[in-house]
Amino acid sequence: MKKVEIAVCDDEYIHVERIVKYIGVYSEECEIDINVTEYNSGKLLLEAVEGDTSKYDIIFLDVEMPDFDGVDTARGIRKVSEDVIICFVTSFDKYAIAAYGVEALAYVVKPVTYPELKRVLGRAVVMVQYAFDHKEAEERYIEVQVAKNTRIVDVRNIQYIEKRRNQCVLHCSDAEITCYETLKKMYGKLDKNIFIYIHQGYIVNFDAIKEVKENAVFLGDGVEVPLSRSHYKSVKERHMSKIRKLLEERKMN
Repeated sequence: MKKVEIAVCDDEYIHVERIVKYIGVYSEECEIDINVTEYNSGKLLLEAVEGDTSKYDIIFLDVEMPDFDGVDTARGIRKVSEDVIICFVTSFDKYAIAAYGVEALAYVVKPVTYPELKRVLGRAVVMVQYAFDHKEAEERYIEVQVAKNTRIVDVRNIQYIEKRRNQCVLHCSDAEITCYETLKKMYGKLDKNIFIYIHQGYIVNFDAIKEVKENAVFLGDGVEVPLSRSHYKSVKERHMSKIRKLLEERKMN
């Protein structure tokens, strides 16, 4: 399970302290890795989220704060992030209505009790993990057209992809799969940080590259893939950067 990032925002530290304490209890009880960041101002929290929209998975947000209250903070957050889960903390039930305007998951009434926080946090953590698993699955697997059927392929097994007319061949570690899609369309399904064009007719899993020469890359086990002159410099530089990074990591260990 991924580490869950939580922000707790309340202008009164006694309430922040209580929520953070209960989150710690929940973390130990459920064996979930949770990191908590504290804020005493809605503006500071909003600035943090605007600076990094994926910074937090869950936010516990006090409604009653001076200058910039929790509802205004939540509205600002929703302008830049639809994914973060917002849970209002309030002394007044009337704010439950306002919560729906910013798609809040729930509201917790002060003084916060552990059973109530556990109930709300449990729901939120399940939603966070589901979203993470779904995103991870989308990045790990792709669906390709094979003959009259479709096939799910684990991208980690793809070493390189070769263009053959209006089709392409996925050269995997355990099989070769001919699919009825163009190389350009296939590239649109892949993670651009991992798969790169090295030739107009070839895409390679960069992590699989063992050696780079002027006209080819070598993937190990005798596998050689053509490298065009126009891509040589960028591929070579990236490969050397990877080697330097690995050497530095070995020195540190």
